[in-house]
Amino acid sequence: MKNKAKQEGFTLIEQLITLALGALLMAGIATSVSAITRAQNLTQDYGNLHESLSFITSSLARSTRGAEKVNATSSNAQLSITINSNADRETQSCLAKKMQQNFTETYSLVDNNLVCEVEYAKGGSTVSHSEVIAFGVTKLNLECAKIEIDTDKLIEFKACEETTLDKVIAVRVELILDKNEFLEIEKDFEYNSTFYLRSKHGNEIKNN
Repeated sequence: MKNKAKQEGFTLIEQLITLALGALLMAGIATSVSAITRAQNLTQDYGNLHESLSFITSSLARSTRGAEKVNATSSNAQLSITINSNADRETQSCLAKKMQQNFTETYSLVDNNLVCEVEYAKGGSTVSHSEVIAFGVTKLNLECAKIEIDTDKLIEFKACEETTLDKVIAVRVELILDKNEFLEIEKDFEYNSTFYLRSKHGNEIKNN
């Protein structure tokens, strides 16, 4: 009877092997869960990045399409665009508000955020509202190109304050989004795009 009882139990070696296999299985599960979580975070990061860039692009494209005048500061990190509107044709501002009067949008870098301020006249006074349209912007650089009479010459982009502002035909925007705003993206993301002023852009103008 004693020998039979011993044969029915687990030996110490068998128990150690079982514990080791269990530990390996748990480690594998933990690694898999970690990899899946990282992949989900990375997908979400790129989704947020795409949404942010899409909003920046659509805002600047809409602003420049309706622009009548461009003003710049010497810092090259601020640009104001005056947009003509009227009661017959509503125009949407960068703050997603319908405007029925002329207004000015100012894009600038404030505390590592891209901010858009809308300013307009109302009841004899000036009203302004501003919102952050992109977080974690570590660098903002704005360059302008002016109309060239010689159509064989490429457009030259340079600091907006060095350009005759009433001749501005296009605005090039360069910015860097901080990787620390995201969970898994490992390096800063550089973005640049060129936007043309529809009111002054002719098909004969070439872009470099």
